[in-house]
Order: sequence, then structure tokens, then C-alpha cells
Amino acid sequence: MREVYRKRGAIELFSRLVRQIRYQFSARIFGSRVWFRARAFANSVRYETVPNPYKITYINPDSVQYFSARKNKSGKNIAHTRWKDIGRVADGDWDIRSISSEYAIKNSLLYESIENHFERGVPWEQTDYVATSREHLRQDCHQNTWRATVRSEEDLWERCEQLEKLYERIETSGYKSKQEVFDSQSNDPMGYYPRTYKYTLDEVMIDRGRDGEPLLVDGKHRLFLAKVCGIEEIPVLVVVRHREYVNSG
Repeated sequence: MREVYRKRGAIELFSRLVRQIRYQFSARIFGSRVWFRARAFANSVRYETVPNPYKITYINPDSVQYFSARKNKSGKNIAHTRWKDIGRVADGDWDIRSISSEYAIKNSLLYESIENHFERGVPWEQTDYVATSREHLRQDCHQNTWRATVRSEEDLWERCEQLEKLYERIETSGYKSKQEVFDSQSNDPMGYYPRTYKYTLDEVMIDRGRDGEPLLVDGKHRLFLAKVCGIEEIPVLVVVRHREYVNSG
């Protein structure tokens, strides 16, 4: 906080403190085990769901090759509604549409930049993703993928530093589940998060297509770093399953 005050001034410091207090307060309520049990019950009444929706499973990160093309009725980004969608069973051709170059992870600007930086030593400022993010900041454009946490160039470099720390931890200590981080009471390299039941579930999130194809919903930074580091297995939480996949057993 001292660094924020020194670089950004009292107004930004106060704004961050208010956001953190509000975040902690809501997290304690909406991040509890009781709240998630209630949500699972409510979901089971409203639409078809699977038993034990919050079960963590393990997969090879390289098996995730595409983003999910599933859409919400509200039109919102599926990552934004992931928590309330967990456990749902859904029809549709969203899984088929996902298997295309448009949704291929290898074509993602962020993945290419992470790969270039950590595998080829390209400085962050020379990666396409950071260059694009800086341009969006200059134009006050809302297309920046990091817009929720990156509001200035200082925030942008802080985000890059967080990725560096997470990469170093994976390289030296292996890939840790959120439950392991919670139990060890160690710091999360990606920032401060209230230690709640919700935190232990906040793994890489995927959808399952009709053939079981894992399709990325959220957690791209951790997934991409796991790929770059050659990790063989990571914990994931399934958000939505295609009905044909569920019916196939």
C-alpha cells in the first residue's frame, strides 16, 4: 500500500482500500461452504445438474486445446457467470463450434506472448499481448483482457510481475492446487484473495463437450503456464457438461 501511495497518491490508495474491504466482506458471505451448498440446491431445482458439482478432478493441461464457445442467454462472458453455472447440463452445438481455429488456444495472443516470454526470452514489452494492452490503455479501450485489474501501465507491469512469480513457483515447487495453497497459508502469486471455501474451488475451469473434450472457461494464466512448464497434471473444476457426455456415463 505504501508503494501505491508513493506512485499513485492518496485518492488511488483510498479507492483500493474501499474495493478491498468490499471484496473481503462479500467474499466471506458468498464464498462460504453454506452458500455454495445452497446454490447447488437452487440450481438443481431450476435446471438439470450433476451430483457433487464442486468435485475437483485432474487432467493433463495439454489436453485443453480450445476455449469453450458456449454462450449465455444474457450474452455475458461465460467466465463472468462461471460460479452460478457450475454443475449444469446443457444441449447445443457449442462444443462442436469450439473446435475451430477461432477458439484454438495456440492462436491466443496471451498464450503466444506467455510462450514467447518464458520459452524464448522475449521481454514483456516486446510481446504482442503487452503491446496491445498498452495501446488499449492509451486509447482508454475496454477490449483489454486484463481490464478488471489493469487500469494503468503500472498495473500492467504489476500483472506481468505476478506471472513471473507464479512461473517461478511452478518451476521450483510444482503446480499447487488452491487447496494446497490454502492449507499451507502461503501467498498467492496472482494477488490477495480471502481464504474461503470458494478460494479452494477456484481452479482452472472447463466445460466438457459431448465426447468429453475439455474446453477452457477460466484460469487461462495458470493453464498456459502449466503448459509452458510441462506440467503433466493439474486440478480443474467442470462448469457445464454437454448432455450427451453425461448420458454416455
